[in-house]
Amino acid sequence: MIDNLRSLAMLITVLEEGSFQGAADRLDVSASVLSQNIKALEVRLGYSLLNRSKRTIQPTEQGRKLIRPARAMMEAAEGGFQAIKSDPTEVSGRIVVSVPSMLSSGPLVNIVEDFLLANPRVKMELRFENVQRHPIHDDVDLTIGLDKLKHKNIRVRDLFGGGGGFFAAPDLAERIERIPAQSVLTTIPLLMCYGFGSDEWAEAFQKEGSELDLDIPFRMKCDDVSVIYRLCVSGAGLTVLPHSMVREDVKNGRLVQVLKHISLGHAHFYAMWNARSPNAEIVERFLDHNEEVLARVRVQSAQVE
Repeated sequence: MIDNLRSLAMLITVLEEGSFQGAADRLDVSASVLSQNIKALEVRLGYSLLNRSKRTIQPTEQGRKLIRPARAMMEAAEGGFQAIKSDPTEVSGRIVVSVPSMLSSGPLVNIVEDFLLANPRVKMELRFENVQRHPIHDDVDLTIGLDKLKHKNIRVRDLFGGGGGFFAAPDLAERIERIPAQSVLTTIPLLMCYGFGSDEWAEAFQKEGSELDLDIPFRMKCDDVSVIYRLCVSGAGLTVLPHSMVREDVKNGRLVQVLKHISLGHAHFYAMWNARSPNAEIVERFLDHNEEVLARVRVQSAQVE
């Protein structure tokens, strides 16, 4: 039963994202794991659930019969979780949150605004920076980062995952798609940002079997991801950005994902805080709220589709 529920959730996510890779990025698993789970579900049911093609993924007739009640069941379960988590007790105080600059344009800011509206007695200071802070030794209550901090008093919670991709403005994207992948590093301006510099570019392209010289002729490196993002949108070059940061730009045609066959792995963000901090209750309430909002967004997306 548990395997069936897990596979159903994966099936619905694939249909919501429109691709196995998009669903894999959202669920922070590999595309092969998704495919194996859905195939196993099809074997157990004795029916094909997806029509797979190079361009689109659509449910079969049997798949459509299964998906509607499955979504209703998942929505009801999520409503139960939220009811259990809800707590009318107000919290008050002020917390300082250290956030990577790459999340300055992502969904986290909207979640913070929603939390503060729901908890008017809480004040929050967001510090967007490129150095991961330590909540024991620095004047921060909550640190968000790509690497887990280790200390006996630090609590760690998964915040959200988000794979990255190569992105460019439409005109440049067309040019990139016309040349071999191994020529990109020597003919296209590269915008290198925090967390993905020369070594990371080299590693990604070497997986394609190319002999890469790290002396890349056209590149700009800047630790401020917001600057790199703006340059990319203006057409100045090719860069790597998290999907969560550019989702709306891709939807509106301002950016195009290219080089999709080159895997970048899955970035995962962690929330870390001092369990002994007097503000630990506020931090945990905020993290609970974050999970509830993301779950609500997933349910709303399913309803729209």
